[in-house]
Amino acid sequence: MKDRLPDGMFDLLSDLGEESESLGYRLYLVGGMVRDLIMGSPGIDIDLVTDGDAPKLARRIARDRGVKVTTHQRFGTAKLKLDGVTIDIATARTETYGRPGALPTVEPGGIEDDLRRRDFTINAVAVELSPQAFGRALDPYGGMADIEAGLIRILHDGSFADDATRMLRGIRYEQRLGFKFEERTERLLRENLEMLDMISGDRIRSEIEIILNEERPEKALMRADALGVSRQISPALRCDERTAGRFAEARERREADPAVYMALLACDLTYEEIDQLTERLNTGNDLKQIILGTARLRQQAKVLGDPGLKPSTVYRALEAYPPQTISAMAIAIDSEAARAHIDRYMSELRHVETSLGGDDLIRMGAQIGPTIGRMLRTLLDAKLDGQVYTREEEEGLARRLLDKERAKTEKGADKVLEEYCDICGEPLDKQNISRCSLCGRSFHMTWNVDKPVENCGQVWFDPRSSSMGFVCTACIDENPWIKGAAVDLEQPPS
Repeated sequence: MKDRLPDGMFDLLSDLGEESESLGYRLYLVGGMVRDLIMGSPGIDIDLVTDGDAPKLARRIARDRGVKVTTHQRFGTAKLKLDGVTIDIATARTETYGRPGALPTVEPGGIEDDLRRRDFTINAVAVELSPQAFGRALDPYGGMADIEAGLIRILHDGSFADDATRMLRGIRYEQRLGFKFEERTERLLRENLEMLDMISGDRIRSEIEIILNEERPEKALMRADALGVSRQISPALRCDERTAGRFAEARERREADPAVYMALLACDLTYEEIDQLTERLNTGNDLKQIILGTARLRQQAKVLGDPGLKPSTVYRALEAYPPQTISAMAIAIDSEAARAHIDRYMSELRHVETSLGGDDLIRMGAQIGPTIGRMLRTLLDAKLDGQVYTREEEEGLARRLLDKERAKTEKGADKVLEEYCDICGEPLDKQNISRCSLCGRSFHMTWNVDKPVENCGQVWFDPRSSSMGFVCTACIDENPWIKGAAVDLEQPPS
């Protein structure tokens, strides 16, 4: 045992065993570290089980070594860190399930009870650390033999019915360790797939997120597909060779993030499929927006495929999307020109900032209100497109913009309360005014057929927010990606 442990680990475990004995407890090394120790590649984090009071033992260890400890007396668990090693200590317990899929009822027990509640035989081996029996293995379910044979085996036939998340954990172990399901275990897994319907979205999502943190998560996801697990969770949850290739590219691009992986899983899905998937996994709004963004951004792929787009156009097309969505689409999109635009946005454009801010514009004479937002937008676009470089050049452009604003004001000096269209300069009234959802300009937009007015904008469907709004003709001309989403309607949107 000593020669298989990292330097200093053997002495640390011996000391912990002696500390436990001083309280009259027995202490055991359990879980993945035992499994990996048998395989010759132990990890550095330690899971311990004691037949005594785990929080009390942890507090004693922390006191003697001068470190902090976190305890949960109600659950009989504790966590502390020694010499860079995280140590989890739990009181041995037994678990019973009131119904399939329910969280277990936990009660104190012995080490045999604690091993009996484990998911697979390979995780149901313990090593005693008490001085009188240090290094003795407890293997009541043949876990060591299964480790040697490379088999994933459940402890009893009702295991998957008790907790169907074990299917996902088993797949993860199988692919990470290069093992395979024991024949009866795989048959029982397939027979109990419907038990996944009893598991909450939060618990399913948690297991998937753990898979997505694996070195090559696509292996487990493709295996879940083959076993029918993915489809049982959601028909929209699937991973094929094409998706696996995208995962590999994400790692090559150093963008191997669980959220990027989730976006890659969803980048070919319809809105309906995305809604079904995010609802089943109870993703929460942030992750849902990352996933939804893939469908919305896919609608702009054709526009982004134009190699002649101005940098400001690229920026405006992408600015509203989460970076994980954009990273995923840079991988999934087929157009090389679109990919180049996206890569430039991620590496360069999104970091561009103007030297002038709102306070600077106010000091220069700008009125507080939508004008400042429009000016800042114009300044940033100019900087993105290489029309201004220095602060002095920005100030020159800002003065010209302010002169235009003053000209509008002077034009309507005799009607101070009247507002003018920022597109054509004609007066506006409350019956025909709209504001651009992109730049904030006020413009003519009327639905009154008795008083026809030439509209200076259109209704549009914003694919970034899946909502109807208004967009001025200036933004339509400046942003080709908008044109496909702008629509002429004879009636106002509901």
